[in-house]
Amino acid sequence: MTNQPSTVDPYDVLDRSDREFWADAVADAIEARDPEEPIVIKGGVSPSGTPHIGHTNEILRGYFLAHALRDRGHEVRQVFTSDDRDRLRKIPRRLADLGGNIVGLGEVDAGALGRNLGKPYTDIPDPFGCCDSYGDHFTELLRRSVDRLGIDVEFVSNTRLYEGGEFEEVTRHVLEHAGDAGRVHQQVRVDVLRECRSDGVGRVTGDSPAHHGDIPGTDGLQRSFVLFDGCGCGSVVERGDQ
Repeated sequence: MTNQPSTVDPYDVLDRSDREFWADAVADAIEARDPEEPIVIKGGVSPSGTPHIGHTNEILRGYFLAHALRDRGHEVRQVFTSDDRDRLRKIPRRLADLGGNIVGLGEVDAGALGRNLGKPYTDIPDPFGCCDSYGDHFTELLRRSVDRLGIDVEFVSNTRLYEGGEFEEVTRHVLEHAGDAGRVHQQVRVDVLRECRSDGVGRVTGDSPAHHGDIPGTDGLQRSFVLFDGCGCGSVVERGDQ
């Protein structure tokens, strides 16, 4: 059994299969790798605004694949991460209470959002005052939606993982292999970037003082690393982001 990355282009999986249902084709590709179990099917979203059909789609796609694998006797974990360490970039026009009712900003403590632009979702008070944070409120909405669908999903908070040190080993590994990480990142995103901008990729180099991470406690590691900017579907490590 192996945990090595697949060399199969994920966009070619369906084209190479005669399966009628896409989840069966993807399950075939997973089995061909002889994976260790439990097989982990992962999705995730950045929790802000109101849950919509795209969030449900992210969960259902994982569910159909997990179901196909379980039907074949595999042990499967469906994990859904709340990227709640992301920063609030703008104030949403509408929110939803825990009952799923859409409300305007005038009906909640909108100032909790306005005063905390740029902060991680889990560092922002819940405008409804019912959950520990704005990020926790949104995640709870998704969890309740999944419960209504009867889907067994393991929700994971990125904030909790960061605070618990779960990312330290892999973060150090990426920093030590920053060049390789940049090349892998470029390879897996190239199709998406072509779709959103036909004239190429906006590159940001470690020599650009406004766009590199200088992370305390990483002496001896490569501190500047290349990410993607371009049309906005990539991301940039700004000075001060850690």
